[in-house]
Amino acid sequence: MSDREGWLSTFAPDATREDPVGEGTRRGHEEIGTFWDGVDIFTFNEVPLITAVRAYWDRDVRVRTLDRP
Repeated sequence: MSDREGWLSTFAPDATREDPVGEGTRRGHEEIGTFWDGVDIFTFNEVPLITAVRAYWDRDVRVRTLDRP
């Protein structure tokens, strides 16, 4: 994707991004804009705008997290 501003407009103003999970949370367009490579899991609100993104760099961690009962 080459339209950074278009991509950022899909996020709610107070959205969060954990990339990678466990390494801190980026909040809002300015902080989220520092990353805009591939991600794994998006959460949307009713608008729909993205409200949260969780990216997993380690496949084993992702599988353990998503497979929790």
